[in-house]
Amino acid sequence: MIYEIEELHPDLIEKASFTKIAFDVGMAIDAPTSATWLKQTGSAGDYLVIGIEPHRGNLQCLRESRTDTHPPVNFDYLKINENAIYNNGVKVHEYNPHNLIVVAAAIDDVEGVEEGVFYETDSRNIGCSSLLRPTVHLGLTVEKVSRVKKVSMAEIIERLGIGQIILDSPRAVIAKTDAQGKDFSVVRSFGKYLASIGRIQCEYNVGKQYESPDDQTEFFKFMKDRGYTIMAQDGYDVQFDRPL
Repeated sequence: MIYEIEELHPDLIEKASFTKIAFDVGMAIDAPTSATWLKQTGSAGDYLVIGIEPHRGNLQCLRESRTDTHPPVNFDYLKINENAIYNNGVKVHEYNPHNLIVVAAAIDDVEGVEEGVFYETDSRNIGCSSLLRPTVHLGLTVEKVSRVKKVSMAEIIERLGIGQIILDSPRAVIAKTDAQGKDFSVVRSFGKYLASIGRIQCEYNVGKQYESPDDQTEFFKFMKDRGYTIMAQDGYDVQFDRPL
C-alpha cells in the first residue's frame, strides 16, 4: 500500500511478518532494491521494507506497473496493486503485503512535516527529480515544479511505532538512499536510529548536476565519526558498514 504521511500509524505494522527492516529512500519508477529485499524470504527471515518516494508519476508506475509509456525492463520491479514483482513483463514473485509500506513524501533533515518545492525532470528520466534545482549539467529539463511534504526518517519511524524495535532488537537494519544530492540530509534525518543501522548504501556524488548539493567531505566525516567504514565506493555511490 501507498500512504500519505498523515496515514502512518503503528497498526500498519504486522510484527510477526518480518525479522529484518530495510529502508528504500528514493524508490524511483521501479524500486528494484525493494524488489530484491522482498524476494529474500525463507529461513533467513523476511524484510519489512519501508519505501519512500515523492514523485507521483513514479508512485503511479509502482502501483500499476510499467505500461506502453514505460515498457517492461529486464530486471525486477514492483507492481504494488498485485503485491507482485515483475521482470520483463512477467510476474516472478508475490510478497506478503504486510512486508511493504510505501510513503508518499520527500525526506529531508527537518522537524515535523514541512512543505517543499520538488523539481520534476522530463520523461527521459523522471528518476532524476529532486528537492534541489537541476542545472544544465544534468542534461534534462524541469517539466514541472510541484509541492511535496518533507519529513525526516525519524518521523516516519516514530509514526509507524517501530523506533523501539530498531533500538532494542538485534534484527538487521539496512538502508539505501538515492536522493539526488540530498543523501546526507536523508542519513542525518534518521537521528538516534542511525546507530542501529548496520549498512547504508548512498549516492554521494551528483557533480554539478544540482544546485547546492550536500557536501561530500562533511558527509564522509559524519559517517566516520559515527563508526562507519567504507566497504565499497565508485564515482557516484558508496556503501557504509558499521559493526553493531
